[in-house]
Amino acid sequence: MRRITLNWRFTGALATAGLVLATALSFAIHDQYISTATVRVDPGPTGAAATARKEVERSIRNVFSRTSLSNFIQSPKLDLYKSDRARKPLEDVIRDMKANDLKITSGSAGSYRLEYRGESPEQAQAAVSLLVTRLFDEQANRQRSLSFLARDFEHDTGQTMQVPAGIRLRLDAGDGPALHTAPIYPNRPFIALISLIGGLLAAPAIALISKAPRAWLGAASGLLLCTGLTAFLPLPYESEAQLVFDSPATLRTLMKDAPPEIVLIADNQGTGLTVRARQTDRFLAQQTVHNAISRLVEESARMRPNQNLAARMLAGPWAEVLDPPSLPIYPLGDVWRDRIALASFILALLSAAILYYERRHAKSTLQPA
Repeated sequence: MRRITLNWRFTGALATAGLVLATALSFAIHDQYISTATVRVDPGPTGAAATARKEVERSIRNVFSRTSLSNFIQSPKLDLYKSDRARKPLEDVIRDMKANDLKITSGSAGSYRLEYRGESPEQAQAAVSLLVTRLFDEQANRQRSLSFLARDFEHDTGQTMQVPAGIRLRLDAGDGPALHTAPIYPNRPFIALISLIGGLLAAPAIALISKAPRAWLGAASGLLLCTGLTAFLPLPYESEAQLVFDSPATLRTLMKDAPPEIVLIADNQGTGLTVRARQTDRFLAQQTVHNAISRLVEESARMRPNQNLAARMLAGPWAEVLDPPSLPIYPLGDVWRDRIALASFILALLSAAILYYERRHAKSTLQPA
């Protein structure tokens, strides 16, 4: 067999091919743009920053709940993820959006930074603007509800209820929503660099394969066989629910005794909780989450201290379900299985091509002159 040897021409050709191919493919990826806004909190005349932050975080949780984000995505002004909604359940689209495109982080001095990544600068800015508007409306509605609650309590009992009043949100000059015309993704210079390095490394890899094609063919066959066997393994379904607790201490106590079949994820504030469960049956996954949140709510109620009527009404429910358990439609994809299958397929093609070349070359050398 004629072995492939390393030389600068062969290496340079592969590096150039990888660079050109990856750069061309990078232009087929949609550009993504980011817009941000910083919402600041005025604690009101009482000046209780901790109380104001707690009230605003309740509004944030309502705005970022699954029901609210469902209306946000399907808003006529935005109509986001049309292609994804056509092939995936809306719950999966919301989960992907919260994981990749939509973020909110708390900053110093009672501020919150909203961030959204869209397919155009105008879309990203419009999405952040709508989120800010909804957050402002939610906080204003909450303030009115507290005022009505205090008024009704005083009318019914003759006692005065002290409620956190005067809390409002604001956007200062320069806080956004910002319009950034430069895309943040994909990073084409980085892709070009990685493809160049990949082309340089491909040359010694191909030279190594050419020295022992049968061994590489056997390895590829083994990988394909293993990948094929994994297709018979059941894929899990994942159900999810979100709760909010009034006390971080209660949440920490409840998370210590979590059963092994569920996953509990607390938010940064220590009061919000995401409950997830995976089962091979989608109805069983939903029922597992339902049983888990029922147990959490019951246990939190038993831990609630004695309070007077005004304190209980002001604090609200000790545990509140923001998003009920979802019913998954499709199982979770096995990413590693797909990667193994792709790697096995590439190895098999390379090994088969080299083996074919070896046989053709051997036949040509055996033919009489």
